[in-house]
Amino acid sequence: PSIWTAEGDPRVTPLGRLLRRTHLDELPQMVNVLKGELSIVGPRPEQPRYVEELTEKIPFFDVRHLVRPGLTGWAQVKQGYAADEADALEKLQYDFYYLRRQGVALDLRIIVLGQGPALTDKSYLRLTIALYDAIIRQVHAALEKGAMRLDQVQAAVSLDDLRQQFTAPGVQ
Repeated sequence: PSIWTAEGDPRVTPLGRLLRRTHLDELPQMVNVLKGELSIVGPRPEQPRYVEELTEKIPFFDVRHLVRPGLTGWAQVKQGYAADEADALEKLQYDFYYLRRQGVALDLRIIVLGQGPALTDKSYLRLTIALYDAIIRQVHAALEKGAMRLDQVQAAVSLDDLRQQFTAPGVQ
């Protein structure tokens, strides 16, 4: 069985604590967002060994993989890190809530609520707001040019879907 990470885990080095506290450990994941492999909002990906164990032990655990994983999600906002199987089950319930209610409004709420300690880092918050402002401006421009229809915008279930819509061939 895998050993879950817990608060004050002795395996975490001083450098690891610094990277975690400053959120610098998240930077490599931004590359995955830019490549389209990871959303900004969605169920947080788990390590493969945990996924394998939890899929065997928790019914429907693999359903959370129906959407692209994200840097942050409803489960992180509501609960944080899972320390054991019971926590993983609770997080799964939050993931199901997100899957049932996903949309632009919930994504924005998760981003704002999920900032937590990062809210003190105004540059991180500005970057997040600028990213979504750029998405909204590009969608608006595509609507004005007739390169996108309003029903396409309304059909988008997340900001990631909107980004994909305006980066589709023929949409500038």
